[in-house]
Amino acid sequence: MKQFYLIIIGLILISGCASTMKTTYGNKNIIPENVSKIVKGATTQAEILTMFGEPMSKMRTGILGTMWTYSLAKSKHRSGLFTSSYQASSYGLTINFDDNGVVKDYSYIETNPVQPLEISIE
Repeated sequence: MKQFYLIIIGLILISGCASTMKTTYGNKNIIPENVSKIVKGATTQAEILTMFGEPMSKMRTGILGTMWTYSLAKSKHRSGLFTSSYQASSYGLTINFDDNGVVKDYSYIETNPVQPLEISIE
């Protein structure tokens, strides 16, 4: 019976070594469902602000007009006693407005969506 308790205590200690860390930086609203609501020639800057909030950057250029950019980076690191894994994804949204503040064009990119990287100790 004593060995049984030692095994249980050992399993509890080993399981306590596992941990998960999540990191998110940027605008959490940049997801395909929200981006698909943008309508070229109709959506206004005010509507974009409501959907996504303040952009990470605003730029005014002669040819392109006003350009706003949004980004989001997410990572998840899980480590255990003998293994570790890492997943990362990033998203970017760039919106060009005409002189009236209406969406002229936009681009959306997803980079390495949940691309796993396995790390093991040998």
